[in-house]
Amino acid sequence: MEHKKVVMTLLVSILLTSSSGGMVVAANTNSVSGNALHNGYTTLKRSEGIAKTNFVSKSASKKELLAEDVNGVAPKVSLEVGTRIPQINKQIEIPFTQDLDTTNQELYANDLIIRKLSQLNVPTLIPMIDYTTVVEGNSIIVTFLADYADEYAVQVKDSLYIRANGIPASQSAWYITTQNTQVNTEIPKVRLEVGTKIPQINKQIEIPFTQDLDTTNQELYANDLIIRKLSQLNVPTLIPMIDYTTVVEGNIIIVTFLADYTDEYAVQVKDSSFIRANGIPASQSEVFTTTRNVQVIE
Repeated sequence: MEHKKVVMTLLVSILLTSSSGGMVVAANTNSVSGNALHNGYTTLKRSEGIAKTNFVSKSASKKELLAEDVNGVAPKVSLEVGTRIPQINKQIEIPFTQDLDTTNQELYANDLIIRKLSQLNVPTLIPMIDYTTVVEGNSIIVTFLADYADEYAVQVKDSLYIRANGIPASQSAWYITTQNTQVNTEIPKVRLEVGTKIPQINKQIEIPFTQDLDTTNQELYANDLIIRKLSQLNVPTLIPMIDYTTVVEGNIIIVTFLADYTDEYAVQVKDSSFIRANGIPASQSEVFTTTRNVQVIE
C-alpha cells in the first residue's frame, strides 16, 4: 500500500512539473520518494537542455546554409521560355535572377549568341562590333549597332564574364526579340547656324548633327548629300563614292573629297534615305559653303 502511494505521488509530481514549467510540489512524501522525484526532475531538465542545445545548433547551420545558397547559386536569365524581349531604340534588356557584377561588363557581349532572324545560315553577330553590353542592376543592356529593323535570336552561353557574386551565369534557353520600336521621334538635323563656313582640312569636312548617327550604311550617306564646286557654275553635282566618301563618328558625318582638294564647295543635306539617328531619317538642311582646303601635315 505504501509502495502504491509512493508511485502515485511520483506520477502526480511529474505531471505538476510538466504543467507548471518545472516546479515540483510534493506533500507527505518520505525521503526516498523525494530523492526519486529530485533525481527524475534533474534528468528531465538535463535532457531538455540537450534538446534545446541541439535545436539551436540546427537552426544556426540552416541559416548558414541559406546564406551559402544565396551567394553560391549561378545567376540565370529571369525570363519565362517563349517570352519575346522588347527591342526599343535598338536596345534589349536581359534580366537575371541576381544583381550582376559590373567588372568586365563590356566583355559580357562575348557570352551572348545573337543572330538575325531575317537571314538564314549567317554567322552570329560580332561582339563589340555589331552590339555592345553594359550592366544596370540585374540586367544586361544590349545595344545593337547593326540594322535596327531586325528581330534577333538571343542566348546566354555558359559564361566566362557574366557573373553575380563572382559566380558565372549558366546557359539559357533561346529568346526572340521584337522588331525595333522607336520611341524617340526627334528628326536629326544639321547642327550649324545659317551662314557658317565649314572648315576643309586635308580634303575633309565635318557635318555635325543634333544626335548621334546610326552607323549602318554610313558609306551610303554620301547619296543624301548634294555637293558642287563653287569655282564652276552650271556643273553637275559631285558623284557620291567617286568624287567623295562618307563615314560616321558619333554625331558627325566626315566627308572626304577625292577630287581637286583646292576647291570650295556648296554642301546640302537632302531629305534623307540613309542618314539616320535612332532609325529616324534626317531632314533637309540649308546650303552651307566650305573654306578652301588647308593641308595639314600630320
